[in-house]
This record gives sequence, structure tokens and C-alpha cells, in this order.
Amino acid sequence: MPVDLSSTSDRRQTRDAWESASAALVGRYRRAFAKAADVQPVRRLGRVDVQRDRFLNDVSTHAEELQLQLLRAMRDRAAAGDARELAKLCEVAIELQDIRSDHRQAVNDERLHMLTSGQEASTQLSPAAGVRNLLERAATTMCDLPGLERFMVFQREGGVLHAAATIFADHDEWAQDCQAYSANTRYDLEPQRPEALIIRRRSPAIVTDALNDPDAFQPIVRKMDAANYVGAPVIAYGQVVATIHADAYFSDRMVDEVDRDVLASFAASLGPIVERAILIEQLQFQQRAAEQLIRSISGVPGGVGADIPLPDPDQQPRMAPWQSRSEVVSELTRREYEVLQLMTTGATNREIATAIFLSEETVKAHVKGILRKFGVTNRGHAVATYLECLGSRPMSTDRRHRGGVRGG
Repeated sequence: MPVDLSSTSDRRQTRDAWESASAALVGRYRRAFAKAADVQPVRRLGRVDVQRDRFLNDVSTHAEELQLQLLRAMRDRAAAGDARELAKLCEVAIELQDIRSDHRQAVNDERLHMLTSGQEASTQLSPAAGVRNLLERAATTMCDLPGLERFMVFQREGGVLHAAATIFADHDEWAQDCQAYSANTRYDLEPQRPEALIIRRRSPAIVTDALNDPDAFQPIVRKMDAANYVGAPVIAYGQVVATIHADAYFSDRMVDEVDRDVLASFAASLGPIVERAILIEQLQFQQRAAEQLIRSISGVPGGVGADIPLPDPDQQPRMAPWQSRSEVVSELTRREYEVLQLMTTGATNREIATAIFLSEETVKAHVKGILRKFGVTNRGHAVATYLECLGSRPMSTDRRHRGGVRGG
């Protein structure tokens, strides 16, 4: 698969901007610690690894400890009436407090930028080339997501995941090798797999200690040496059609909740684009069928009464889930269908709202609409009616956390 990393320079500029800001904060902290050491026996700030501690959490912890130490010393100096030493301590304490305040603001700004970057990155994607090409392009586009460095996209077909694309920032050959291996490795969605849990809950998750987790899919995990990673579902028309995964391998950093939320933001923006790609594929199929019909009619002496060849059923595009042949289900809107799918898992209104990023009141309104259209009075009857119409079984209601996976 060709790899286009045209956005790598923009990604590097964003990363460099935060690294510059964090380096400036570390410098200010060092000076404050040095000043404190001149007036109070305290430990100076040691080595800071900004790659592993990207938000300077360890530095913040040390600064908080120093702040408390300074406050205790100020209390003692005040009790002793030592105004000169008290003034020095106050000066350092105020400076340290200002740095900590700027640190919190900088981190909040950076996290907000990271979350919005997921939505901004998806605007580069076009549904015109079809679902498969869209998912391949999505992996390349994810290189714009800050803090993450390796990406995989799996397309879901029933109970199997198929590797659609693998992209490593600035490491094309390794990514292509992993993609070739993964594409030839069957990944069955057994219930205990982290990806099965992500799909069942329809929410992102952090997979920790993947190399030692027997539930993780070891063939791909070991091929990529993926100690930990984040994963998120891509939902189109109420169904999980793909999963996306990422880690921070090259920075030798454990992924965290911020990484999970960044990836989830991108996945949520990708879902509607996949929906449009599905519709485009359907329209293209219908256009080909119509053109074939016209050619057949024009070439048959008997006109429309003669036998006309029909399109190959194997070439038919993916059907949107809500386009059910059931008259009852087909009356639902896309959102109502999505809510109904989650109702079959036994999810509460609050859980549904969290899963699909709606308010609880909006979910309640959708549930009322479903009940009205189905002509029933409670959720149980609505689910039963839906399953009876489709002749399907309810999804698993297993909501337990398994070892090594932290949900969103």
C-alpha cells in the first residue's frame, strides 16, 4: 500500500511547539528550585525526561512538595519574627505559584488542542474512493494526531478483523512489513479479546501490558512489539465497522487517557465519513446496474419483455444497517437505530448517551420515538420487536472489565 506522509512536517511543528513550551517551563522550575535552595535546605530539580513525562506531571508533583515545604518554613519564620528570611521565602513561593499556574494553563491548552486535532485531521478525508480506500487513508491522516506515532486500522466483517492499513511515523518499511504480516493473519474476535470488548462496549480503551496479556492478540502484538496501545471503534449507521489503534512506541512512553480521548475524537469524526462512503458505493452500484439495464434493453429485440441479465450479487455494496427490509425498523432515523442497537445490550440511557456522545435527555427523546414507532410501551417490548423483525439474537451483555483493558 502506498504511504503518503505529506502532513509529517505540520505534525512535527505542532510537536516542536509543545516541546519548546515544556522546555521553557522546566527552565523556570529549575530557577525557582535553585532560589529555594538558597534560603531553605531543599533538593534541587533533577533530570526531566520530557519524552516520557510529556505534561511534566513528575515536575508538578515535586513543585507541589516544595510549595508545601516553603509554606511550613514561612510559618516557622513568622513565628520566630524573622522578617528578612520570611520575605525571601515569600518571594520564592509566589514565583513558584506563578509557574505552577502557567503550567496548568499550558497543559489545559495543549490537551484542548490535542482533542480538537482529532476532528481537524478527519477533514482531510474524502468518502469518494470507497470504504476500503477511506480506511487506508485514515491511517495516514492519523499521523497528524499529536502524541501518537504508530497506527493500525482494522476493518470489521462479522466476527473477524482484517488489517486495512498500518502506518508508522517516519518508519515506512517497518510499517509495510507489519501490514503485510497482519493482512495475512486471521484475527477472530473471540469474546475475551480487547478489540471484542471495544466493539461490544462501543467505546475506546487503553490496553496495558499487551505483550504479557494472554487475551491480547499476540501474533500482531509481538510482531509490532506493542507493549501498550489505545483503541477506538469506528461506528457507521449504528454498527462498529472498523477499529483504530495507536501507540507512542518511538517515544518509549506509556499511552494514557489523553491519547485514548484523542483517538476517540478522530474515530467519532471518521464514522460519518464512512457512512457517506457506504452510500456512495451503493449509488455507484445502482448506477452501474441502471447502465447495464439500459444496454441490455437496447440490445434485445424483444424489448423489456426479454430476459435481461442482472448485476452480479457478489458485486453489491455494503448495505447500511438501518436500511432494513423490515417495514417497522426502516421507519427509524439513523440515530434512533443507533440507540436501539445499544438498547439490545441492556445499556441505560446514561450509558447510551456516553457511548454516542449525546445528552441523556436527547437519548430519552430517541427512546420515546422508538417506542412510538414500534407501538409499544416499554424498552423490553421494543427490543423484542426489533429482534423478531430481523430474526437476530441480542448482543452479548457481558460488561466486565478484563485484565489489561481500561475502558473510556
